Amino acid sequence: MTDFNYNAAQAAAIDQDIEIVREQLIASAFSGHSLLAEQERLIETVPLARLLFITASLGTYRPDQLRPVAVGLELLRLAAEIHYWGPRTCDDRNLNLVTADYYYAYAIKLAATTNVESAISYMVQAIADITKGETMPDASKSYRGASIFETAVRLGVRLGECESAVADTLHAAAVSCCELYHLQYDEVSDAGAKAEQARSLKDRALDAAQALPAFQAGLLGDLLAAPRYL
Repeated sequence: MTDFNYNAAQAAAIDQDIEIVREQLIASAFSGHSLLAEQERLIETVPLARLLFITASLGTYRPDQLRPVAVGLELLRLAAEIHYWGPRTCDDRNLNLVTADYYYAYAIKLAATTNVESAISYMVQAIADITKGETMPDASKSYRGASIFETAVRLGVRLGECESAVADTLHAAAVSCCELYHLQYDEVSDAGAKAEQARSLKDRALDAAQALPAFQAGLLGDLLAAPRYL
């Protein structure tokens, strides 16, 4: 258990936790069955884990409790990607459905390891919100995925025992991060227009970050500075 005082050593500790989460995510997502192993790929970004850690660092940062939840959140993201935005051929679609169901279940299992009942309910609600969004034909992809990013903030507040005002402060940043993330699925072919939209979303999230302490504002800035869409 660590109380954060906003310094470089603690930022390095979060970076180390991110690497641990990335390794555990790859192991969880692509092992245990040959069908999973055949889908193995490099996972470069873990935006939900970063958002969870940034939020929790505003309270009491508990790495052993946060890491499994971070892996679970990223499994939800992978599940939503392959379930709803993956290939649409029959064979691939069937495989995607099976894989996504496995990820959903595994994410809830990881949440249960925290022994915090609300962690499970938050995960389940995120899954329900994703499904609800997909049944709305006019909903944008960013709207459909917003719940996962907002859930990262809610879980960070709950597990870090943060003040409730933290959730309000980070909500706007989470929504902007979600929209930025979903730019990769945008069908707009104009690269210049997409780049301008990305800059606008980053600026909006950074504006929201101004209400945060300097340490967390800096971490959020680092997340938004990623060369790709988070």
